[in-house]
Amino acid sequence: MSFAQWIKMPALDRCYLLEVSYRLGGQGYVLRRSTHPYRTHPGDTPALTPYPDTILQLPEFERDMTEVFAGFSRTGFGDLQLFLDEDIQMLIDSANVAGMSVTLRCGDMSWPLSDFGVVLAGARVEQLDAISSDTARLSFKDAATLFDTPVPRANIATGPNAGKPVPLTYGRCFNVSPELINEVTRTYQVHDGAVQAITAVRENGLAIPYTANLAAGTFTLTNNAKGRITADVDGAKISSVWLQSAKQIIDALTARIGLSASVGTLPGYGVGLFINRDQTLQSALDELVSSVGGSWAFNRAGALVLTAFNAPLNPSANLTADDIADASLLPRRRLAPAKSVTVGYRRNWTVQADGLAGSVRETMPAQAALYEAQESLVTASNAANPDYPDAAVIKHSTLIVSQADAQTEANRRAALSAVPRTVFELNAFTAPLAMELGQVVQVTYPQYFEAGAPAVITRIVDVLSDNTCKLEIYR
Repeated sequence: MSFAQWIKMPALDRCYLLEVSYRLGGQGYVLRRSTHPYRTHPGDTPALTPYPDTILQLPEFERDMTEVFAGFSRTGFGDLQLFLDEDIQMLIDSANVAGMSVTLRCGDMSWPLSDFGVVLAGARVEQLDAISSDTARLSFKDAATLFDTPVPRANIATGPNAGKPVPLTYGRCFNVSPELINEVTRTYQVHDGAVQAITAVRENGLAIPYTANLAAGTFTLTNNAKGRITADVDGAKISSVWLQSAKQIIDALTARIGLSASVGTLPGYGVGLFINRDQTLQSALDELVSSVGGSWAFNRAGALVLTAFNAPLNPSANLTADDIADASLLPRRRLAPAKSVTVGYRRNWTVQADGLAGSVRETMPAQAALYEAQESLVTASNAANPDYPDAAVIKHSTLIVSQADAQTEANRRAALSAVPRTVFELNAFTAPLAMELGQVVQVTYPQYFEAGAPAVITRIVDVLSDNTCKLEIYR
């Protein structure tokens, strides 16, 4: 019997195993605790290892795709209580625990460790403290906390901007502001490594001659310049591959903190991201996934998962009346339909409302308009429907590069929003402990889902103390 089948069986005595990494004296160790007496089996790794049954209270842990329709996510929090024994007292006194990983497993106490299902992995310890003479509290966040840090960037070593972070350019970026790194040679930097191409350099909007060093991500001006320098750049090239899609760029950004490549897929639109200010990894990921109509979250195994958000299709699991608490499935909010959807594309990374050379406006008015605008726009409209007087005019700013891709995305979003959508909430038994954010499930339940319908899971709250889950689902 698989974990997904076992977890749906009611009235079972479920054993939860806790593993907390810590460091002491320069060495790494793992604290193991459980809700029931448990010892790993001879074939497990580690073998014949006890998990003392000193978990006093299991956590309630929430994960969601906040504003899933715009791609934004937030960090989940939780805490559990442990008996304050000598080992935990030592951890509080002497060990380094904060920031270390937390794993929770669930299964039958007779099973080998390898059969236990992972209900939480990759979480990070926030704090371990004593709340009474015999009770300790372990507070933790999910792995999204890893992204609440500025995007790692090297610093410029010498020159007039020494000490400033080197800009990063990914995909195709229009009108970026490079950093001057050598005023004697008139050399500017657009990225901290190889780029695909530097297709234009301008002074106050006028094209000027330059020599590009693509391997170094720099260019050198042929003549002196006194005005504002901007450039069009086809950005980062890693292992001879020009990174153009949201997924490629996300994997490059997260690799900067040592994270493995993401799983899942996103639309392959060409996008452009220029980073020349303090920006967290989380906000960068949010911009990228929201641009292509997706979302990101960490799954139960601790892997970063990218999901292309669309109408609920192809359910991979079922929730029936047997899985859902009586009278708990209710509509939580209605999402108004869209009258029209406007998508911004080809972002202008240096808006030049002033400072353009006069000849640009005189001889190239269309080009001047591009330099002055924040982005270009396309719109998709839905047919007027008197049944929906609350239909809204919606605008999304994106990192999409091409007009064709932007129009495709506008059309997709307009079609998705042509009718009202509803977010429901429900209380379920343990079946969702084997489910993930973004997963499509077939829901069959009296009243709102009488005939059965697919829905997307957008929020999961694991209430482990009573073996239940609270869900929000989008239909």
